[in-house]
Amino acid sequence: MLTYRDKALLLDGKPALIMAGEVHYFRLPPVQWQDRIDRLKEAGMNAVAIYVPWVLHEYRENEFDLDGHTNPRLNLAGFLALCQENGLYIFLRPGPFIMAEMKNDGIPFWVYENHPETIPQGFDGEVPTTPTLDYLSPAFLRLAQKWYKEIIGLATRFMPHNGGKLIAVQLDNEIGMLPWVSNKPDLTTRVLDSFMAWLAESFDAETLAARYPFVLDTGAHPRFVSPQPPYDVCFHRDFGRYSRERFRTYVQLLRGYAIEAGAQDVLYVVNIHGTGGGRGFTYPIGVSQLLETYSAPDDIIAGSDVYFDNLEIRTLADMYLCNGITDCTNLHGKPLTSVEFSCGDSNFGDDFSNRNRASANDLKTRLFLAQGNRLFNFYLFSGGENMRLSDSIGDGNDRSATTGETHGFAAPIGPYGVPNYTFPRMARVNRQIMALSAKLATAEMLYDDTAYAFIPDDYMTEYVYKKSEAAVALYKDLERNRTGNVWEASVRAMLLSGLAPQTADIQRFPIGEHVKHLIVPCAKHMQADMQRKLLVFIENGGSVLFHGRIPRWDDENNPCTILADALETSGYEEHAWRYRYDAEVEPCGFLAGGNAYNCGALECFDVRNAEVILRKYDGGKAVGSTRKSGAVGWCSCRWTTNVTCRSTKKSSKS
Repeated sequence: MLTYRDKALLLDGKPALIMAGEVHYFRLPPVQWQDRIDRLKEAGMNAVAIYVPWVLHEYRENEFDLDGHTNPRLNLAGFLALCQENGLYIFLRPGPFIMAEMKNDGIPFWVYENHPETIPQGFDGEVPTTPTLDYLSPAFLRLAQKWYKEIIGLATRFMPHNGGKLIAVQLDNEIGMLPWVSNKPDLTTRVLDSFMAWLAESFDAETLAARYPFVLDTGAHPRFVSPQPPYDVCFHRDFGRYSRERFRTYVQLLRGYAIEAGAQDVLYVVNIHGTGGGRGFTYPIGVSQLLETYSAPDDIIAGSDVYFDNLEIRTLADMYLCNGITDCTNLHGKPLTSVEFSCGDSNFGDDFSNRNRASANDLKTRLFLAQGNRLFNFYLFSGGENMRLSDSIGDGNDRSATTGETHGFAAPIGPYGVPNYTFPRMARVNRQIMALSAKLATAEMLYDDTAYAFIPDDYMTEYVYKKSEAAVALYKDLERNRTGNVWEASVRAMLLSGLAPQTADIQRFPIGEHVKHLIVPCAKHMQADMQRKLLVFIENGGSVLFHGRIPRWDDENNPCTILADALETSGYEEHAWRYRYDAEVEPCGFLAGGNAYNCGALECFDVRNAEVILRKYDGGKAVGSTRKSGAVGWCSCRWTTNVTCRSTKKSSKS
């Protein structure tokens, strides 16, 4: 039985590490299953992770194949039994959505054909370009409940209460990702009715009338499908908060379906999507979307999706902060886990467009372990073949997935069972880790008293109505200032200086006594209550480095200068690179002697009762300043690594 306590996973009451590898049984002939299991064990793993594709197991409505009677590759019961016979713990991932490059991301074709009302519309009534569905559509929920009854009903024989080794079940997959990447929120009639009911519960009548100057009934639907001033920005912020609760409701329903089908003594998992292009800048968007889903004191834990390719200095802060952001939002003693931990060589297209170093996966594993991850699912561990569907679907290939005949070119074990060059190193480090698992399962990361400030609502930018100039401008401001500048400069400089900053969710919780110094990514938009909270922290003796813009509006585009006024800044001038103009920044004050450098974007300002530490070459206006013996520092430059590397260790302790 798998439980958790004090950020540790407990197997039958004892601290443990779970090292799993993802194997897609449905992409392999059964004769090869034992070979892949042997490879898992050779790689030092003690568990197997298993996607279960609804699109294949119920290819026709009400016709289930879970024992391989239509195709031996679909003998899920046989594969689970084989894993258990081999002593492996089992992490089941039944969707309904599984992605995994499957057609419809794993949803049967007949769901869309028979229930078109489940297909949402986006802004201006546009049809989604991704195969998303309205999660809470009654028709979809009925089908998902029936799917869980079949899958979980079968899986219960392998659960701990029946003497089995199935210890965890993932509830859906990458929730919220599909409408985000297509920028098409679910705006069906049912969703909009639900949204208006949420508005009525969230605001008093007077406030609601001021936010939405029209009658909130079915006639208001077009106003939300094409949001206009003056309520467009309020709609974006409100719909983001509503969606968080919507996702939580969906996951709780799936958990209920699993329990109803007989699930007992397992942990439930949701995975946080968002890393892309080998970087972590968008990962906190997934955190923001699922914030309410996994932060309650229950049996649902969160796991990261991690695709950092080669671990290099440029991605060091990304990895560190993605773990930190998950940790600071993962409450009640819940442990860190990584549900999709990229492994192999990243040659995803089988064209040698990428070839990771085996040592990078080794280091990545050790660093994630050091930051407190207790479960790893190496994704994808083994490749395979995409079977053809039993009927032609007229898409030119009739395969079950989108990657052609084979899948998992980059996996340590390739589609035909041949290990690639990353496998020996993976096996070595995993065996070393598991040999020390009794100690590592409870090891704790030691942090300094400096914290990176995470503000979840700054990442509530998954949808934007592109015809809304105000919403687009606000989101661009947040996107430009919330990660890249700070991650690439201040946080990276601290890590390279030997400091270990914490991450703190300063929006939802008090700034703890263990935090003495804050690094705050700053856009020119910041909630009024956040500005007040930071000001109180400073007045109580805390020190803050504000990196980015000086806030002068709140998150709904209303003027708000609480911080700017208290810290006596004014006279703002924004400068960005243009033809034949590339502004130079000069260190001065206690930074004097550092190198001057060209800066792609900056904001100049006037400041009183403070020491200027960075100034613009032509005109001499402040770009960075410090006051109250280092208690407050502004840095509005876009790239400041060459200055901050020299000064962070000194100033963060001042």
